[in-house]
Amino acid sequence: MMKQIIVLLMILSVMLVLASALAQSPVAIDKPSFECKGLGLSMADWERIYGERSPSDEERDAVQYQDGKYVTRHWYANSSFNRTRQWKFSEGDYNVKYIHVTWGEQQAKHLEAARVEVKALIPSDYRLISTSSKPDEVIETYSSESLKTRFFPLYGGDVCISPWGIEAGVFKVIYQFHEDRIFSLIMTIGEPHETNIDECKVK
Repeated sequence: MMKQIIVLLMILSVMLVLASALAQSPVAIDKPSFECKGLGLSMADWERIYGERSPSDEERDAVQYQDGKYVTRHWYANSSFNRTRQWKFSEGDYNVKYIHVTWGEQQAKHLEAARVEVKALIPSDYRLISTSSKPDEVIETYSSESLKTRFFPLYGGDVCISPWGIEAGVFKVIYQFHEDRIFSLIMTIGEPHETNIDECKVK
């Protein structure tokens, strides 16, 4: 009987040691998987899908694809930039932060058909936050956890610049009407702005 008690106490002691070790071990948190063929995609991957770029006069930092059907703008995606401050251009270092899709009046779409195409261009883990409308626009606001991992704040002189116009992971889709059809749409994470310098301190 005494031997059984000693064995049980030894087992209990081992279990307590293991429990203590597990409690002190850091828990690995997996980043959400990014699945998308549009917003947040690297410039290099975008061009493998949509072809070569050419200059666009829409914005100073914009380029166009497929004879202007798609116009994109980009933001630096490599956190190591904050340590090196090197501005060497590489398509793999920039992710798509803005997409303007134009169908034109002749190929304009009903809202539901346009939404089908939008779903292929936004992250698969999207969540609709709100919808609002104007006489010539419908604006949908979404969030995506995986999109948060695609853009980093950058140093701009002695300030930190956030790429997020609203908040991290939040983006808008703006459908533009002509009569009762969608002739173009814009999806964007917003315009960059100055933020707390601590956000640029990469660990």
